[in-house]
Order: sequence, then structure tokens, then C-alpha cells
Amino acid sequence: MQTRDNLVEMFLKQVRKIHHKGKEELQRLQQQHQDTTEKLIGVLANILQVFVDEPTDPEVVPRVNQVLTPAGGVQQF
Repeated sequence: MQTRDNLVEMFLKQVRKIHHKGKEELQRLQQQHQDTTEKLIGVLANILQVFVDEPTDPEVVPRVNQVLTPAGGVQQF
């Protein structure tokens, strides 16, 4: 009986260790994706600001509008 209890304890320790490492890895990945998302949002905001401030290229403006209009337009972002 004691041997079985010891084996169960050892198994549970291993599962806890694996679970803890998994949680740490998940948090690391979430932070990495959060950082990437924030950078992309910043780049998009800068692009949109240029688009608002200097809409000069007659070809680009309508194409960008086609992309942005279904999402609410430039002002939405």
C-alpha cells in the first residue's frame, strides 16, 4: 500500500511540474503575441495617419479605401 502511495505521489509531482512548465510557456507565448500585436497596431496607426495627412497617390487612395471602408473607414481605427 505504501509503495503504491509513493508511486502516485511521484506521478503527481511530475504532472504538477509539467503543468507548471506548460503554464509558463503559455504566458511567454501570450506575451510574445501581445508584443507583436501592439507593434502591428502601432504600424497600422502610423500608416493610417499618413493616409489621412497626405492622401496624394490617386491609385493608392481608392484601393486603401476599399480595404478600410468595410471595417468602418480610417476614422474607425
